[in-house]
Amino acid sequence: MFAPFPGTASYNNTVVRNIAIGNGEGGINIHSHAPHQNVSGNVIVNNTLAGNGADPDAGSGHPNGIALLTVTPQSETIAANRISDEYYGIVATGPFALHGLPSNKFAASVSVPLQQ
Repeated sequence: MFAPFPGTASYNNTVVRNIAIGNGEGGINIHSHAPHQNVSGNVIVNNTLAGNGADPDAGSGHPNGIALLTVTPQSETIAANRISDEYYGIVATGPFALHGLPSNKFAASVSVPLQQ
């Protein structure tokens, strides 16, 4: 989910029961690069993520399951996901209020479950 330029939005989306394995970037990404963009209210629940790539925009530098980037405050729900074979399970760059985090399951193959 991306907001490409000021004034654009991608909000209140639901990503549920998907499988993202072996993608060139993070398994699921949310990006807001400029002020006055709305990528808030998205729900990422009950997904399986494994063996994805890095998200250069979010600055992860390593493979990640979920990558979030914003310059203005946003709120997301990330719950009950199963993440394995990633350096970062979830990487959040910027002011995010994240809900549901304790319910995510990180395999031992995830080096850093949450980078915020």
